[in-house]
Amino acid sequence: MAYTVSKSHCFEEDYDSILAYLLNELKAPRAALTLMGEVEKALDLLERDPFIHAVSRLPALGAGGCREHLVKNYRIVYKVRGSEVYLLRMFHQAQSCEGVVTDWEYRRLRD
Repeated sequence: MAYTVSKSHCFEEDYDSILAYLLNELKAPRAALTLMGEVEKALDLLERDPFIHAVSRLPALGAGGCREHLVKNYRIVYKVRGSEVYLLRMFHQAQSCEGVVTDWEYRRLRD
């Protein structure tokens, strides 16, 4: 079964901010290109099998049924509903995940 991957506005903002940081602050275009390639691979994988990852063991994420896929040093937070995979957020693994996915996002994706 093929799944449809949808990116939330928050995910897109997170991803854009990460790329901007790599390009503008770290002056690391190669790192940005590598990350972009790895994210594309991750999206392809999640389209084929979003259940490859269990529900997150992190309480702040797992309570809402969110799963996480690691790409380099970043965590992609997503939720599966029916045949759709919703990419909710993307953040560095060193960042706290508390409050990363808001109550509004949980309610919006509630079954």
